[in-house]
Amino acid sequence: MKIIFSFIAISTLVFASSEVEIQKQIEQAMQEKKAIDKKIELLKSQLPKKEKKNPFVSHTEFGYIKTGGNTDTETFNIDITVKKSWNKHSAKFHADAQYAEDKGTKSKNKYFLELEYNYVLTPRLSLGYMNGYRDDEFSTYKYQFYTGPGISYKVIKNAKHNLKIDTNILFSQDKIEQRRDYVSFRSKGLYSWQILDNLKFEQSISYRTELKDRANYFVYSKSSLTTKLSELFSTGISYKYDYVSLPSTDKKHQDDTLTINLIMDY
Repeated sequence: MKIIFSFIAISTLVFASSEVEIQKQIEQAMQEKKAIDKKIELLKSQLPKKEKKNPFVSHTEFGYIKTGGNTDTETFNIDITVKKSWNKHSAKFHADAQYAEDKGTKSKNKYFLELEYNYVLTPRLSLGYMNGYRDDEFSTYKYQFYTGPGISYKVIKNAKHNLKIDTNILFSQDKIEQRRDYVSFRSKGLYSWQILDNLKFEQSISYRTELKDRANYFVYSKSSLTTKLSELFSTGISYKYDYVSLPSTDKKHQDDTLTINLIMDY
């Protein structure tokens, strides 16, 4: 009996000793692993850094509606924004075109183009320069051109909400029957709200007015709600409002468009 108890006691001590030894080996292996991880991180830091590429970023909205039967209309809308950033510089090109027919007769044919350049001074403040051109066959103006420097400030910048304010002093040129040149002031606000991971609201509004004659002004607004379908495609609805303070006697002050769009971001 004593022999059995002695055997059990010796076995327990042996197993306990083995467990302690294994635990020591585990701790030693973990220390060696930490040392290897540190060495890997050190070697990675010594690799030549690859330059970050800043490709063009494009946002395209396409809307098309056609009706037949008692009504015979066709409406076409395309809205394109292309951006490029490098170092402290950025450039943006924006084109918006709208075309409509009613019973085969053209009822809307308008487009505008804007090209902007910005230089970042701080994470929130930028200096810039812009060029803009508008052409609307059925409006008072045969064309409108404006160009000049400006400043941009990001009032709100976080994961869900962003608000940016742009202001510009512009040389403007309008063509009605004759060409008219004047200095104008433009203020533009751009707000975005990421409501859900795949749902976003955006609002932009711009106000441009002649400095000498404040009765001559223009307002343009766009409200949109978009939802992601995939990494590349989204769908959305947008409402555009274009207001002219001094139209011809046979023209209206405002022109508005409501469209459902297929959107591509790439």
